[in-house]
Amino acid sequence: MLSDGSQVIVSFTPLPRAEWPAGCPTNVYSTHMEVLEIETETLTIASTTFSRPVLVRNCPPDPEEIVLRSSGEIGGSGTACSGAGECITFETASSTTSLPRSIKGYELYSWYVEENDAWYYTLVTGTNRVKSYAEISTPESVVTEDDWVKITVRGSDALKSALDLLPEGETVTWLGARRLEAALAMERAFPDRDVVREIERRCQRRGIRLDVVD
Repeated sequence: MLSDGSQVIVSFTPLPRAEWPAGCPTNVYSTHMEVLEIETETLTIASTTFSRPVLVRNCPPDPEEIVLRSSGEIGGSGTACSGAGECITFETASSTTSLPRSIKGYELYSWYVEENDAWYYTLVTGTNRVKSYAEISTPESVVTEDDWVKITVRGSDALKSALDLLPEGETVTWLGARRLEAALAMERAFPDRDVVREIERRCQRRGIRLDVVD
């Protein structure tokens, strides 16, 4: 979330712990910095464009800071910004909730892409109109100034992270892609029952009402 209230929604992949770079060395130890690789080749924030962007937990451990920068040599004798042409340092939020409430709740769509052997999910602001498959399945994720939300992710772990952004007490209706206008013919609109139960439990813990509509 930027200072003007706008938001940038992206998916990321954690770098294995063994590959976290070290920085801020002292006479006794160095700090290992967690790295998340953002799943896009470029990311533009205002007038700054990052190539192969990553999020890095800065060092030293205090204060807690998250740095956005281009991939490359990280850490060494310095901080997460060392060696980067440009970097943005984010303050950490006091709460993970960052999506707006929706008068009509949220809708959740799921579909399976066989060639990728993966389930995809879109969480979108609820409306009275029927949405098209083309509209929902585009990979872009947006949160607009008038509180329109569309978040598209790959895999159930990324879906859980998206649901964690919802405010407590919100309602989500899981419709499946067969409910979409001009949806492709598909045998399955929902993942395996075990995955559905995981999502249901996640929502229950977060105080979110999830209605699964087959």
